[in-house]
Amino acid sequence: MKKGLMILAHGSKVDETDQIMTKYLEAVSDSVGYDQVEKAYLQMMLPSVEMVFEKFYEKDVTDLTILPFFIFNGNHIKIDIPEKLEEMTKLYPKVKIRLLENIGFDKKMADLIIERVAI
Repeated sequence: MKKGLMILAHGSKVDETDQIMTKYLEAVSDSVGYDQVEKAYLQMMLPSVEMVFEKFYEKDVTDLTILPFFIFNGNHIKIDIPEKLEEMTKLYPKVKIRLLENIGFDKKMADLIIERVAI
């Protein structure tokens, strides 16, 4: 059974967003125990969730973990992502999907803010 990790971000009209996500993807890929790590965007950018599911399917990934790269628990976390994953479950019934909690509050993020604003 191959394991995959999808880092799912919002998406943006700004191209730099993809460059930043690629940097996160590269930093994470070498440090986690997944056979394949991919980024996906909920909207406005590619690759879409559907495209990444297809890619995992073609690579025989049957155990998929999804990390929503969102800080806040808005409608995307509460409604849009679960609905999208329900669609994907119907299309790929043999793929086990585990949806992790979004980033939310993390003391490490608070420490980063403190570091950035320190005078």
